[in-house]
Amino acid sequence: IRKNEIFAYECLSRGIRQDGSLMGSSLIFKTATKNDLLFYLDREAREAALKNAFTNKIKKKIFLNFVPSTIYKPEISLKDTMKWVEKFGHKPENIVFEVIETENIVDKRYLKKFLETYRDLGFQIALDDIGSGYSSLTIMAELKPDFIKIDMEIIRDIDKNRFKQSIFKGLSYIAKQHGINVLAEGVETKEELEFCTSEGADFVQGFYYSKPTLIPIEKI
Repeated sequence: IRKNEIFAYECLSRGIRQDGSLMGSSLIFKTATKNDLLFYLDREAREAALKNAFTNKIKKKIFLNFVPSTIYKPEISLKDTMKWVEKFGHKPENIVFEVIETENIVDKRYLKKFLETYRDLGFQIALDDIGSGYSSLTIMAELKPDFIKIDMEIIRDIDKNRFKQSIFKGLSYIAKQHGINVLAEGVETKEELEFCTSEGADFVQGFYYSKPTLIPIEKI
C-alpha cells in the first residue's frame, strides 16, 4: 500500500452451471463436502490456479486458498503441488498458502507441522478471515503466519465504527510485534482505505481497486 503497487494476486475458484452462469466458491465447496469430494476439489482448484497464473504470465506472488481438512493426505497434496510448481516454473517464494477459516481446525499441531514442511520448501503462509468464524488468536499464535488477512466484516465501515477500529488496532499491534504482515480484506471505500493505511495495514485488497476478473489487471 505504501508504494501503491500490485503486490500479489489472490486466486479465486468459480464453477459453471449448466446454463453457463457462474457458481460461487462457497456453493462449490459445500457441494463437494457433502459428497466427500473436498480433497479432490481442493487439489483441482490448486492446479487450475497455478496453471492460470502461468498462462497469464504472473510474476508476482499468488495467494492460494487451502482447506485444512484436506491435510490428512499430505504426502499426495505436497507431491502434486510441487509437481505443478515445477511444471509451470513458479518460484516457491512467490506462492502463499492461505488457510481458509470456514471450518474448525481441530488438530492445530498437525496443521502446523504440515505447513512447516511447505515453509521449508520456500512457500509462505497466510491466515484468512481473522476476526470471523473460527478464527482466533490461539490459531494465529500456533501457526505464526507470514500474513494475517483481517476479515472484510471488520473492515466494512471501519472509519465510522470505533469498536471495529479497536479490533483492527489490536490485531495490527500483535502482528507487528511478531513480524507478521497485515492485510485488510474487502476495502471498498476511500475512507476504509485511509483508516487501514493509517493504522498499520501493509497490504489491502478489495473492490476499491478491482472486482475479480478473468484476466488479471496489470496495474492500479
